[in-house]
Amino acid sequence: MDSTPKLAPVDLEEFPDFLKAVHGYEPFPWQSAYAERAAESGVWPDLDVPTGLGKTSLIDIWIFLLAWQHANGQARTVPLRLFFVVDRRLVVDQAHEHATTLQNVLQGALRNPAQTRKEVVVRVARALAALGGEGQALETVRMRGGVDWASRWLRSPAQPAVITSTVDQYGSRLLFRGYHTSPRMRPVDAALCGIDALLAVDEAHIALPLLETAADCARYQATATDPTFADRAVRVVSLSATAASGDGRPRHPLTEKDHHHPVARRRLRAKRRVTLLDASTAAKSATEASAVTARLAVEALLPASQDPYPIRPRHRCRQTVVKGIHAPHRPLFLETLRMQTVNTGADTWSSGPHGCVRGSCPSN
Repeated sequence: MDSTPKLAPVDLEEFPDFLKAVHGYEPFPWQSAYAERAAESGVWPDLDVPTGLGKTSLIDIWIFLLAWQHANGQARTVPLRLFFVVDRRLVVDQAHEHATTLQNVLQGALRNPAQTRKEVVVRVARALAALGGEGQALETVRMRGGVDWASRWLRSPAQPAVITSTVDQYGSRLLFRGYHTSPRMRPVDAALCGIDALLAVDEAHIALPLLETAADCARYQATATDPTFADRAVRVVSLSATAASGDGRPRHPLTEKDHHHPVARRRLRAKRRVTLLDASTAAKSATEASAVTARLAVEALLPASQDPYPIRPRHRCRQTVVKGIHAPHRPLFLETLRMQTVNTGADTWSSGPHGCVRGSCPSN
């Protein structure tokens, strides 16, 4: 006789309550619609959603649907691992912070269910812990240069996990060539990355080689004679309005309700001001053009450098950003390089119940 305690069911309509309990805000209409679509069809459409409208919430949608299936006794089709991959360290860090918040809330619900804001969070956490079998609801791992992680980065292949990663770190592991990975561990890493995994490629338009390679791997895996392996092939999702993971792939756009949503509408209509500083017409050679470009950049950034808040790396300047957001007439400038960011003080950010996004402050 099976002595495993029966799990309390999770209702699909509880997703808004779950998201609000974890992050403090309700989902945009497109997020709820995406969760329902993925639940009903078993397909993970590419996201055709502009920047600043919560694409990182795919992490929350995935974890909720994974728990929903297991709690309700359904045959599992939702992958056990989510790889959130983007070719920008800053975004990797932001997605990792989002996933860590989710992990802490779920683990807190397991330890102190009576103190959890919404009971649905307790049911989701218990379903995930039962699925992993080791008393942990969710594990989070960050893979990028400049940080350390264990060579055996998952304690169990059955553990639900969110792995945030740069393109190179994930792609090398998928192809049995993981950076700083021993020959013995390469097949293990390739299996964890390529089997029973959902790959979400953010800013996919700058990671097309990975998007195409992963999609080719998925098509090859689907030819396996054993349906168990074919059904567990890596699922690939593009999180970009300008890049798809394959021809004919279903896409999920904004809904009409999003355009009337008070927060989404303000972000969609926010003014984006861009000044083009063209150095090509003032130079006769590439060297001279580079010098002119550097001079124009310095001249453009110099006024912002007089800002009373010092220039700091992104992970140390949250207080600076928050102060700027709450001073509506004081703009903020976020300079994003390929591997690091610097906050100085010129571009504007707007805040709201769904977080902070670049754009125009409501009072501007």
